[in-house]
Amino acid sequence: RQTVKGRGIWPVAAWSALAGASLFGLLRTTEWEYALPFVCHAASAAVLAAAVRRIVACDPWARRLLVRTLAASLLWCCVRGVEQRFGGLARTEEEFLRGQAQERERAEKQGGVFNPNSGLHDKLKQRRVYGPFPMSANLYAAHLILLAPLLLVVLWRAGGRFEPARVSRPLLLGLGALLCLALLYWSGSRSAALGLAAGLALGGLSLPALRRWRIPVAAMALLLGIGLMFAVGGGRNLLSASARLQYYRSAWIMFRTQPVTGAGLGEFYTDHLRLRPLHAEPTHMPHNMPLGLAAQAGILAGLAALACLVLPAWLAFSPRQQVAEEKDDRLERLAVVVGLGAWSAHAFLDLNVQVPGTVLTAACLPLLVLHDQACAALPEQVGRGQRLWTAFLLLLTGFAFLPILRVPGEYRFQKFSTSMQTGEPAMVLLEQGKQAARWLPTSPQPHRLLGRFAEAKGNHGDALMVYERAVQRAPHRAGFWAQLARVRLVLGDLPGAASAAAEAVRWDPGHPKYQAYQALIRGLRLVQHSWGLSSSQPSPLQESCTPTTPQEARLSSH
Repeated sequence: RQTVKGRGIWPVAAWSALAGASLFGLLRTTEWEYALPFVCHAASAAVLAAAVRRIVACDPWARRLLVRTLAASLLWCCVRGVEQRFGGLARTEEEFLRGQAQERERAEKQGGVFNPNSGLHDKLKQRRVYGPFPMSANLYAAHLILLAPLLLVVLWRAGGRFEPARVSRPLLLGLGALLCLALLYWSGSRSAALGLAAGLALGGLSLPALRRWRIPVAAMALLLGIGLMFAVGGGRNLLSASARLQYYRSAWIMFRTQPVTGAGLGEFYTDHLRLRPLHAEPTHMPHNMPLGLAAQAGILAGLAALACLVLPAWLAFSPRQQVAEEKDDRLERLAVVVGLGAWSAHAFLDLNVQVPGTVLTAACLPLLVLHDQACAALPEQVGRGQRLWTAFLLLLTGFAFLPILRVPGEYRFQKFSTSMQTGEPAMVLLEQGKQAARWLPTSPQPHRLLGRFAEAKGNHGDALMVYERAVQRAPHRAGFWAQLARVRLVLGDLPGAASAAAEAVRWDPGHPKYQAYQALIRGLRLVQHSWGLSSSQPSPLQESCTPTTPQEARLSSH
């Protein structure tokens, strides 16, 4: 029977608006495997922010406990990064090379073709630390700059517990700053370096004494960001920056085409393959949170994402925030402004919105430093607005818990994928694949693996059936259309193979393999027509291309 009053409603409202506006991205999507989890992800951020707002307003000790918990979590991330830097990355590369050698051996024994994972090996050779974020140094650096200022405040406070405090406080603060800067350098993230400079500039301008010097502060932040970017980059080229410009171009075209509803959540990957210049790098997201959501879910989602990212500026310049605060509270607020400002700037350059732990942390941080929150008794007559707001939050809570239903299916799919690598018996693999497909009704991935398994066994009829189901679940995926074209070609269905190959080229016109399929099928159809054969009767050239043994089938699938 209590309600919460105060300005903490605005961060909750911003993330709630993002969750609500993301629903527009469901209207045109075919990538339900991505779209539904993303809406649930945005809803969970809004719901957690609402819960934190109520807790810190009604229990003053909870705020300090949450701050210390976040600082402790970042310390653990720092320990993981240091461990990787001094031996962990080398061990990971050795294990990777050992696993690649075993896969090559297994492929040679089965008569197949081994395709090495050169992209992952190149990442490992860069020796960039990524902490607990799997193979993503940039996202690790984003989490680092988000919480590093808050960690320094906690270390400063902890130093006051040891005498003499004038020695222990600077010592702990300096060690913490050195650790965070070293990990930022070892991550090699140039976008995080720019984000950190932006956060420091925002923090400086939030201090009334420095606002009159805003132009020199901004200039110093710009120089600092450029210097940090080149220092952290380690001599790497600027190809990633040019690639981002191509991502932004594709996202802008998608937004112009469907400004209200967007192209659909998850559709950026397939549309970017279709819109990108020849040989441009593919990606699943455009490395820009507002632009990516505007392209996939429409203008309202883009504006809601922008509202979430301007919260640190609202914290910094909000006039009502200048209330009576203790010194430690002012330090906390400054740390949140710097960290959240750095993360928000980084979100314009990378995939920050894709990381649940970091997004949930960013959604809650403003609520830890708004000291005008207070619990109040509900009035006897609750207004319609209060009832609608409560109902909306309950709806978002339902969305937030929906991904639990995916856990059994994800477990079965991982088990199926592992069994295929270890060479389990055929009946076991078939049953595991069927279970995974049944428990993941929106995912095409179980059918993709089942199709590969059927092709390896020479069962092209079964492969045709499961590839057709994969195409039904993800009709904009060029790779699935190419697999369907290959199987139809083997089975002698030249018109069906031609239409599937045309779809593959339509959704990824720059892929040379798909163009080769289309050219081969066109040539076979010309030969068939010149020899006067029916569409159901294979030509001698087509028969020579058809695999007759399981070993030839595996080579054909590769």
